[in-house]
Amino acid sequence: MHTITTIGLDIAKSVFQVHGIDAQGKVIIRRQLKRRYVLAFFQKLPPCLVGIEACASCHHWSRQLQAPGHTPLVAGLCKALWNARRAVTMSDQKRRSPKRNNKQQRPAKHRDQHGDV
Repeated sequence: MHTITTIGLDIAKSVFQVHGIDAQGKVIIRRQLKRRYVLAFFQKLPPCLVGIEACASCHHWSRQLQAPGHTPLVAGLCKALWNARRAVTMSDQKRRSPKRNNKQQRPAKHRDQHGDV
């Protein structure tokens, strides 16, 4: 059996797309997951690299995926679903580690104080 080493995760409102490949680039899994099953799915997998496209909730999901031991990678414009290995190994794209919860909330507090909501 092949081990999944890299996963591209496409985050959506209620259904997420998962595209997993092994070290040779062979597609091991392509599946849709409802939001409530995402964490249970990742807890069953061995730790791997997870590429997530930057969006409003990507830092939340990155923090959630770090708990079971995965390495999330937030990328600016990630074609994670279609080519997971290329998306997370591209050297020319801007990549970020997930923001801590307090850092992610800071801009919202600033807008609140100034009435920009």
